[in-house]
Formats: sequence, structure tokens, C-alpha cells
Amino acid sequence: MAEPLLTVVTVMFNALKDFPKTSSSVQEQTWRHRIEYLVIDGASTDGTLVVVRDAADRGEVDSWVSEPDRGIYDAMNKATVLARGEFTLFMNAGDVFPARDTVERLFDLSGAKPDYVWGDSEVDRSGRLLPDPAPRMARFLYRQMTVCHQSLAVRTSVLRQYPFDLELRVAADYAVLCALVTSGAPGVYRPVVVSRVLDEGFSSKNFFRGLDEKRRVSRQYFPGDRWRSEPYFALWGLYMRLKLKIRT
Repeated sequence: MAEPLLTVVTVMFNALKDFPKTSSSVQEQTWRHRIEYLVIDGASTDGTLVVVRDAADRGEVDSWVSEPDRGIYDAMNKATVLARGEFTLFMNAGDVFPARDTVERLFDLSGAKPDYVWGDSEVDRSGRLLPDPAPRMARFLYRQMTVCHQSLAVRTSVLRQYPFDLELRVAADYAVLCALVTSGAPGVYRPVVVSRVLDEGFSSKNFFRGLDEKRRVSRQYFPGDRWRSEPYFALWGLYMRLKLKIRT
């Protein structure tokens, strides 16, 4: 396989049910010949590896690794080292490209040479599709992840310069995006729905940890915006605590 344009990475653990959806979505792309499909598995025990091996034997998975890891961001760092594509995009097990020509349309760059390219997403909430547009990704980046990471493709050589911080358990992708934008790296927005992602929800524990991590990241990359980011984080924390108190 010649050097691909895009490496699509699926990081997963015990994803027997969801992996085939994502794998099929990659195989159906009109630009499949320009895609490397890389699977990073965390030593699944539910039969996922049988499905991955079969897919690899059919040529549907180009490369895969299965071994214990230190969490999703550790696995994503492994993928960044292994990726052969000019760009890398992470697609979780169960998430899909909404159309067969998604990748082709995403990389219709008209001669531009960005370090990252992104588009919109939609959230699958029990079959109900909710749009999640991201045309003004940098506008509110000082306070939150403003583009779904499944809809963001980063030049692999650039991504290797910004490894995911393993001390951040929830917001390491947010930190990488902040690093990219504040470094001045050129990016291009494409008005394409790049990913359809599952609405998996989150626990209150993850919410508060994520809020704290995002606050720390925001302070690091946007110190001049603390006057508006700190009230935002404080109000979200208060809202969630009141919501949990009412429930109990």
C-alpha cells in the first residue's frame, strides 16, 4: 500500500458489538484506497479480537495491535507513532462516517495545505440524529472542546509533536486541540458532516473531573481569557451539583 492520505484509527476495548459498524463504514468509503485503517485494542476479552483478525485477513483492517494500555490516550499515542497516513483521524468503535464520500469531501481542499482539517458531526441519541456543527471552532475554545475529535483530521507529523497527556483522563484531546490552535498551525474547516457519534452519556464523576481538567487546560493556553472562562466553569459546576442534589 502506497503512503495513504489518511489513517483512520479505532481505539477500543471489548467492542464486539460496535466495532463492525465502524469497520464497515471505513470499507465503504469511496476513497478507501487512500485510507489506512489502524486498530488499537486494549487486550479485549469479549471476542473482539476474532472479529478484528477476520477483518484483517479480508484486508479490511490494514494494521492492528492488541495489548494492555494505560487508557484511551495511551492507545491514541501508540496509534500516532504507527500511523502511516499524511493525516490521522480517530473514530471510536460504534461511530461512523455518515456517507460513502465523507473522506473524499473532507479532503477537497482546493490546493490548501493545512495542518489540520475539520468538519461537523451529528450525535446519534437512540436513533435520533442531532446536528453538532463546528464552523467557528476557535470561537469558544477557551472553555470547551468545540469540535468532535472524530471530525478532526490532523497532519500526522504535527500530531506527533503534541502527544496526548496521560495525566489528563478526560480532556487530553481538548489540550491537543488548544495546542494546535494557539501554535498558529493552519487549519481548514469543511462544511461536511464527518462523523456520526454515539451519545454514550457520562457519569457525574467524569463530568467534574472533565470540568476540572478543562479549567486547567484553559488556564494554560488561554490565560488572558480567565475573566470569562472561570465564571463559565463555576456556573457549570454549580448547575451540575444542584441537578444531582435535586435528583437525590
